[in-house]
Amino acid sequence: MTEQMQIAFQHHQAGRLADAEKIYRQVLSQNPHQPDALHLLGLIAYRTGHADVACDLISRAVRLLPSMPEYQNNLSVVLESLGRFDDALAAARQAVELQPNSAGPWYNLANALRRKRRLDEAMNAYQRSLALDPTQIDARGNLATTLKLLGRRKEAIAEFQAVVAAAPGDVKALNNLGDALRDDGQIEQAIAIQQQAIALDPKNSGAHNNLGAALVRRALSTDPARLFDEAIDEFHQAILCDPRNSESRLNLGMTYLLQGDFERGWQYYEGREAINSSQRPMTSAPHWDGCDISGKTILLYHEQGLGDTIQFIRYAPLVARRGANVIVACPRALLRLLQCVPNVRQFLAAGDPIPPHDFRCRLTSLPFIFQTRIDTIPAEKSYLAPDWQLVEQWKSRLPQDARKKIGLVWAGNPSHANDHNRSLSLSDFAPLAEVRESVQFFTLQKGPPAIQTQSAPPNVSLLDFTADLHDFADTAALISQFDLVIAADTAVAHLSAAMGRPTWLLVGNVPDWRWMLGRTDSPWYPTMRLFRQPPSAGWDIPIQQIRLALRADFGS
Repeated sequence: MTEQMQIAFQHHQAGRLADAEKIYRQVLSQNPHQPDALHLLGLIAYRTGHADVACDLISRAVRLLPSMPEYQNNLSVVLESLGRFDDALAAARQAVELQPNSAGPWYNLANALRRKRRLDEAMNAYQRSLALDPTQIDARGNLATTLKLLGRRKEAIAEFQAVVAAAPGDVKALNNLGDALRDDGQIEQAIAIQQQAIALDPKNSGAHNNLGAALVRRALSTDPARLFDEAIDEFHQAILCDPRNSESRLNLGMTYLLQGDFERGWQYYEGREAINSSQRPMTSAPHWDGCDISGKTILLYHEQGLGDTIQFIRYAPLVARRGANVIVACPRALLRLLQCVPNVRQFLAAGDPIPPHDFRCRLTSLPFIFQTRIDTIPAEKSYLAPDWQLVEQWKSRLPQDARKKIGLVWAGNPSHANDHNRSLSLSDFAPLAEVRESVQFFTLQKGPPAIQTQSAPPNVSLLDFTADLHDFADTAALISQFDLVIAADTAVAHLSAAMGRPTWLLVGNVPDWRWMLGRTDSPWYPTMRLFRQPPSAGWDIPIQQIRLALRADFGS
C-alpha cells in the first residue's frame, strides 16, 4: 500500500470519512484501476447510505482482484442490502472458498442463506462461524433466530440465553429471549424477561408488544380464559411508544377478534398492510376503502394462507353486488376450485399478468370494509361447490358399501408459525379406531406429515388417494363423497366447511382468532363443530370427545 493510501486508510479507521474519501478519489484519478481504493471508497459509500454506488465500486475491485476474500465478503453484504439475494449468496460463497478459516465470510454466507430461507444450511454456516470465533454476539443471535424458525425451540432458547449472558443490558436480546420462551410455552418466564426489558427501556415498543403477546398466552392458559385487559394495555402502550408498530396493531386486532369484539378487532387487524406488503401484487391501484365502486374494476387478492383465502372468498360476490367488475388473484392451488364463485369476472393465479383495474383490496380486509359483526357474517351453509365431472370420477372409484366415509387431516404446514400449537400426529387419532366396523377412514393429509400413514396406528385402516389430489378442486370433489371430515386447523377444514360438509375441527389451546373462545360452533361455518384442547393439556380430551361423538353418530 502506498504512503498516500496508508494516510487515507488511517483517516478511514479514525472515522474521518470525508478526508479518506478525498484521498481515495485522488488515487483513482491517477489510477482508475487501483483495487484497494475502489474497495475502500465503496465501503465509505455503503456506510454513508449509498449502497448502489458501493456495489458498483466494490464490484469493480472484485473484477480486478477476484481472489481477495475481503472484497467478496463486503460485496455480499452490500448486495444483500440491495435485495439481490442470489448475487449476495454467490459472493459469500466465493469469500468462504477463498478464506474458509475466517469467521466473517461464514457469517455473511449464513445471513445470505437465511434470506433465501435455506435454514438448515444457514444454521450450519452460523455454527461454523461461531466455531471460528465464539465471541460473535450477532452471529449467535442470528443462529438462535434460525433455530427458532426451524422449530428447534429449546436450542434457540439456549442460544438466546447465551446472547443475554454476554450482553445483559441488551434490550433486543431480552426481547428475543422472551419471544422464544413464549413460543415454547414458558409463559411466566417470558413475562419476567419482557418486564426486565421494559425496566431497562420503558419506551421500547417491541418489549411492550412481546409482553402483550405473553400476557395473551397467560390468559389462554386458564379455563375459562381470564381477561385480556393487561395484554390489551401493553399493545396500546407499544403503539403509543411507536405509532408505526404494525405488529402491535395486528396483535391488538387479533386479541379483540378472539374475544368476539369485531368492531375494534377489524380496525386494528388492518395493521397487516405494513407487515404483509411484500405479498401485494405488482399494482399501483389505490386500496379500496369501501367507496362507491359501481362500474369500476377491482382486484381482490389473497394475502395470507390458503385457509384464509377460502374463508374470505365469500365476500367476492358482495363486492360484485356493489356494481364492481371483480378480478380475484389467488394461489394456483385454489384456481380451479374458486371458479364456482359467482359474479367474479376473472380469476388469476398469483404471478399471472394482471389486467387493468381501478382499485385493489386484500380479501382479508373485506370483513372490515363490510363492517362485519358476529351476527352479520355472510355464513351460507355452502358457498363453494366441487366440479361435477370430478365428483362423478370419485363416485366410481370409492367403495360403495354401507360404511360411513370419514376424511382425516392431522397436521398443517410445518412452516406455519403456530404449527406446533395446532397440528397433531396420526397416532393421536388411534382411539377413533373403536368405530372401524361402521366407518371407513380416508387420509386427506398432504405435505411432510403424510409420511405418518406408513406407520398408522393399529386398527386405523386408511384409504389413501392423496397421490391423485393435485389441487383443491380435486380435494373438494373427494370431500363431497364423505360423510364427515375430522381435521386439525388447516385449509382442508376450511374447504370442507365452505362446501357445507360436516366438519369437526380440532382447535389447539392457543387458538387462531377466528375460532374465538369457548365456542363449540363457528359463526363462519354452520356445519362446523369445534373440539377444543384444554389449557396446558394434550390432545387426549378432544380426541376422546370425538371418539364418543363418532360412536353416537356412526357407531354400529
